[in-house]
Amino acid sequence: MGILKGMRDKIIFISVSVVAVVVAALVLLYGTKNLPNPQPSAAQNTEPSAIAVPFTQLAQGTRSKVSSRVNYHITSATELKEIWDLVNATGTPPTIDFATHTVLAVFAGQKPTAGYAIAVKEVKDAENRMVTISLMNPGEGCMLAQALSAPYVLAVVPATSLPLTHEDVPSVVS
Repeated sequence: MGILKGMRDKIIFISVSVVAVVVAALVLLYGTKNLPNPQPSAAQNTEPSAIAVPFTQLAQGTRSKVSSRVNYHITSATELKEIWDLVNATGTPPTIDFATHTVLAVFAGQKPTAGYAIAVKEVKDAENRMVTISLMNPGEGCMLAQALSAPYVLAVVPATSLPLTHEDVPSVVS
């Protein structure tokens, strides 16, 4: 009887091993596309996805009167006139409907030579309005005019009640 019990245990062990090998071979051959996905679905994701916000560049240059790296959120025609004077723009500022739009004024600050630039790269809304700003610096070996510069950009964006934040992304331009 002990011999039969030992044989039965061996047959069960071999059967279970064969089934495991067959299942592993099927998964290897046909992949896991039909197996349940352990990652949460998009409906279960609690983080809101960011929405791209359209913007229009209003003005850009390298000769502002602003000597430090700073950003301004312009919400009135009076503020826009003050910024227009800081960037030495000619003529009168354009008419902006501040009930539906605002202006972002982004300054790189005073730089020792030419070759520096600043740009609004993208604007996205999620829990806040994220403005990605590109700060471009000249690479080593660039031939640069030896004149002070103070790059700036003004961009018009739709108005929002979201808090504003920004991310500076430096890059080197050859």
